[in-house]
Amino acid sequence: MVTEHRAHQCRCAGCGTQTKAAFPKDVSAPVQYGGRITAAALYLLHFQLLPEHGLAEAMEDMFGLHLASAAIAAMSRRCGRRSGAESL
Repeated sequence: MVTEHRAHQCRCAGCGTQTKAAFPKDVSAPVQYGGRITAAALYLLHFQLLPEHGLAEAMEDMFGLHLASAAIAAMSRRCGRRSGAESL
């Protein structure tokens, strides 16, 4: 399932004030992956020990997603911060 959020903006013709709608508070980036995709990626990366290029290929094959290495690394860092692993 893919959820797309759009924030419309408009400018008042009378006073020129511009108004822009807000995104939901859990949307923090232009592109982000949900918890299930992140969990699947981290499982394959850390428990099945797939290298990043193999993980990206598997995600493409299974879900039709093209994950960049930077996205995979960011998922792993966020998970590490939440688990406190970076303090080890």
